Amino acid sequence: MDIRYSTGKEPFKRMTTEEIRDEFLIENIFIKNDVTAVYSHIDRIVTLGCMPVDETVKLDKNIDAMKDFGVDFFLQRRELGMINIGGDGVVVADGKTYEIKHYDALYLGAGTKVVTLTSKDAKKSSKILHELNTGSLHLPKPNHHL
Repeated sequence: MDIRYSTGKEPFKRMTTEEIRDEFLIENIFIKNDVTAVYSHIDRIVTLGCMPVDETVKLDKNIDAMKDFGVDFFLQRRELGMINIGGDGVVVADGKTYEIKHYDALYLGAGTKVVTLTSKDAKKSSKILHELNTGSLHLPKPNHHL
């Protein structure tokens, strides 16, 4: 897990474009059958990328909850909102199964202990991974207003 710390406003004023990109840009967030995480102390948010293609992936893969957050499990004191930009999939949270389609969102409350993700549409997930890696993914504009 990548951990990022706050930058003061005075040092920020003197940063080059490359330094700003290194400090704030999150790249390569979706990796086949893996979880990536960036913990930002700026706003105390964890940005996760999980892309199950041909195996089930535990959400806390690559995260040491005690070392990184001082808790027994990742969602012990935090909530999770996820958006599926890949193919249809399945999320199992503490034994409850949620089928999530392309562009579906799911909220999991604090206290959820075990979360796994599985693709039901590996072909579409592989295609999206390729598009992300080649820079050709273009998300459609929403056709509704909140």
